Amino acid sequence: MFLKRYSLALLILAVLWISRPSCVMAAEMAAEMPADDAWKALPKYEYGQDMAALLAMDRAVIQAMASGETRSACAARLAALLAAKDTSLAARQYICLQLRQVGTPAEVPVLAKLLVKPEYAQMARYALEQIPGEAASAALRGALATLKGKLLVGAINSVAVRKDAGAVAAHERLADSQDKQVASAALGALGHIGDQRAVALLTGRAAKSPVPMPQELAVAMLRYANGLAKSGKTEPAKAIFEKLSQTGQRRGIRRAALEGLLRLQGKQATATILAWFADPDPQRRLIASGHLHALPDVQLDKLLARLGDLPDASQLAVIELATSRRGEKMLPMVLSMARSDKPELRLAGLRCLRMV
Repeated sequence: MFLKRYSLALLILAVLWISRPSCVMAAEMAAEMPADDAWKALPKYEYGQDMAALLAMDRAVIQAMASGETRSACAARLAALLAAKDTSLAARQYICLQLRQVGTPAEVPVLAKLLVKPEYAQMARYALEQIPGEAASAALRGALATLKGKLLVGAINSVAVRKDAGAVAAHERLADSQDKQVASAALGALGHIGDQRAVALLTGRAAKSPVPMPQELAVAMLRYANGLAKSGKTEPAKAIFEKLSQTGQRRGIRRAALEGLLRLQGKQATATILAWFADPDPQRRLIASGHLHALPDVQLDKLLARLGDLPDASQLAVIELATSRRGEKMLPMVLSMARSDKPELRLAGLRCLRMV
């Protein structure tokens, strides 16, 4: 979800670069263009025009970050252009990207006004996500009460990026929205914020949830569990993964939870992989198969020794792995498979012959 939110920014940057007449020529012109000329040219910039002014502006912004005083002055000047009536759409979007780097709390009001405008909202949110201080958090938090639809979803995600615990109450309300995208984003944000109240809300809903757990709630719980795991809090993460890996949960959720349980075990996961590989549960077998390549040879020998006890699909996976590692030593078994009356065995045998 959060990666997709940056697609527009990347697209705009790509357009800026692709539409230039010549990268080398633009860079040379930017090196020659005085900063004052770049400032004058910026408000009139349109997509497809020469990029010399933007490249010169990039340099000016980087130089301005040398001190708090020059940073504030540069940000204020950018904000004035952002608010000017004659500034082009392309220039405004570019300015928002620059304020993401150089912006200060003083620029929050002009950025906040853009949150209601679809053509600027995403870029304004990117800037507000990175501007330090309570003012930016308050602006995004306030937008939760007024925006709707996609603009509201975007604001929810930006609040999550800032991990703003002050917005938990608003997210609790939005989690019950009739708009499924809004409700899903709000639950996801609670998992991302992860403070005590947000966690209590999520776990309370999860405890009362039927099986299967609603998709948006399950995804939020997975996000929270993954955060716990990364921070070394294995026991609470394990409890969530176990709940979400229960039979009856949605297939994709179960797989993600089972993967989470294996990650928690680290180097000790080998025994679990072996156990799951022979498990009657096809989802556990599927996850184990994905980790089969990581088994050391001694464990592979154990699987080969009990090959007849494994489900058919598991047998094939073991034989293919053994063939990829041992080559000609597996030839008798592979030839036998290739002559089998069962189509799936015959095809597996032919695949293995190419590895011998």
